[in-house]
Amino acid sequence: MTINALLGAAGQMSNRERESFAHRVCAEDEQIQAAFKTKRDSYVFTDRRFIMEDVQGMTGRKRSVLSIPYSKISAYEIESAGHLDTDGELRLWVSGYPEVIKREFRKNVDVYLLNKILADNVK
Repeated sequence: MTINALLGAAGQMSNRERESFAHRVCAEDEQIQAAFKTKRDSYVFTDRRFIMEDVQGMTGRKRSVLSIPYSKISAYEIESAGHLDTDGELRLWVSGYPEVIKREFRKNVDVYLLNKILADNVK
C-alpha cells in the first residue's frame, strides 16, 4: 500500500493553512504560488522552491521538511486524472536525490497550474 493510499491524494490548502505554513517554513519575502495538503502532509510551490512537509508519528509533532530549489529539478512529469484513474500525479527527478519523487493530487486540482509553475521556474 502506498503512502498516498493511506493519506489520500493532495487537495488545495486553505488560506489559513497557507498562512500557517508560510509563517513556519517560508522566508520573509518568499511567495507561495500553489499549496496542497493531504490529511497530514503539505506540498508547496513558492517563487523559489518546492517544499514538502512530512508529518511523522502518531501525534504529528515530529515533522520533516524537504526543500528543493527549482534549479535542482532536472525533469518533471505531470499526469492528469482520467476516467478510471481519479487522481493526477506529479513526478520530479531531482539532482542528487536517490529516487523519483511522486505525489498524487485530487481530480479537482489543476495540474496545468503545476506545469506552468514548474515551466516558469525550472531552468
